[in-house]
Amino acid sequence: MKIIILLITLLFAIVEMAGQVLDGNRPITLGIVIITLCIVALTLTEEK
Repeated sequence: MKIIILLITLLFAIVEMAGQVLDGNRPITLGIVIITLCIVALTLTEEK
């Protein structure tokens, strides 16, 4: 169940980054932060 939530969050982050790239005036840092948090959460759930 946790993996599904993480995948949805990751998908949202990718869509957000794509929207920011299309806008051209917003930095992509938010998407990168979300993806980093996803990876950290995924590694933490894998270890348990």
